[in-house]
Amino acid sequence: MGLDTSINRFYFDFVKYPKIEKAFVSTLIISISCTALVIGAIFTGIGPKLFLISFKTQRFSFFPFGISALLTAIPTGLYSLYLNYLRCRKDLQNYVILNLGLFIFSSLGEVIGIIFLKMPVEHLIWIKPLVLWPFVIVATISILWKTGIHFERRLLRIAMSYSTPLLPHLIFGMVFIYTDRIMIENNLNLTYLAIYNLTMAISNIIDIFEQALRNATFPNIYKLLKQDVSANVDAISRIHSMNGLLLLSIMAVVAIMVPIGDYYFLKPVYRPLISLIPFALNISVIRFFYIVYAEPLFFFKKVKHVSTSTFLQGIFSILFNFLLIPRFGLMGAIIANIISKCIQVIFIYYTSISIKIFSYRVGFILTCMFIMMVILLGLTFSSRFLMDSRQIVHILASIPLIFVSFAFIYFVRKNNISIKQLW
Repeated sequence: MGLDTSINRFYFDFVKYPKIEKAFVSTLIISISCTALVIGAIFTGIGPKLFLISFKTQRFSFFPFGISALLTAIPTGLYSLYLNYLRCRKDLQNYVILNLGLFIFSSLGEVIGIIFLKMPVEHLIWIKPLVLWPFVIVATISILWKTGIHFERRLLRIAMSYSTPLLPHLIFGMVFIYTDRIMIENNLNLTYLAIYNLTMAISNIIDIFEQALRNATFPNIYKLLKQDVSANVDAISRIHSMNGLLLLSIMAVVAIMVPIGDYYFLKPVYRPLISLIPFALNISVIRFFYIVYAEPLFFFKKVKHVSTSTFLQGIFSILFNFLLIPRFGLMGAIIANIISKCIQVIFIYYTSISIKIFSYRVGFILTCMFIMMVILLGLTFSSRFLMDSRQIVHILASIPLIFVSFAFIYFVRKNNISIKQLW
């Protein structure tokens, strides 16, 4: 955790010095490998006792469940490092081969195991590590062949100075996600839990697209920041504005498709999705604000504030889940998520604007985001009362798409952006 992301911050510092760049990559590979193996050895020793404490039934034993998790976790840090490295280098071909290849082979393995071989879960959990290890080994050999094997303590210290303050952010985030999940599962019956999980899964579609946009533009933004912070503010702001508009477009498409899918492809028990999804999409809007204003903190090495914001978000998430889920059920879980993320964004915003040498110019896209939030809230409350009027619900669901279309046309004309530039 942390070391794999440090390459995002320092790659552009070292890219002009090939020897240092190669030594840095090699140092990270060695450091992550050694750390993962040491932690793996520790958990191999204490794992059986942890499983005895955690589970009342003997069915869930450390072998195979715990050991297969370890064998998945150990190469994961290297896999993440290689994706970040290839993205910074803009090596799209190898990035796609590594990322898509692992996904395809893992999915095929699970499909064959579940559908054709009828394998029990104890056997299925071995598929991921069996696929992941060959990919990581081949990638490691390939990269070290180019960089050589170097370990420099000073380069590790540089990476650690960035990654160590980031550790609480990563650990808090992981702990609070699973705490939220346990609280939701304990308070909702099986039907409502299925609806909530499907709502979050559809909302996560936006997160996937947002992550893809961020990964595609991340190297460009860091490169511009490295060249000249003040001179490139407009260019960076324009990238974020375009990402925001594309994200709003995807949200609008999801909003218009949900009633179609719900009415014609799902059982009536899933009908609440029509009013829940627009409300849940607000989480994606809030997350966009977070990404925009957290990015300078990563670049200017103020990641301790990111960790603090994650801790605040987690604490308030647990608090509001405790207060709202028993009273409001499904809607309470989503409201708790939105409120806690708003608190996190407010903290990140005020911390980010304290960096006086850097100031975004993203007023247009932020205004569009706020308007979209109001539209989505309107859809939530109107759909709840008009759920039996399918035609009216379909018409209402098209409002976000109409709004985004006008915003897109206005932005493109104002900034004289051609279709080629947009692509």
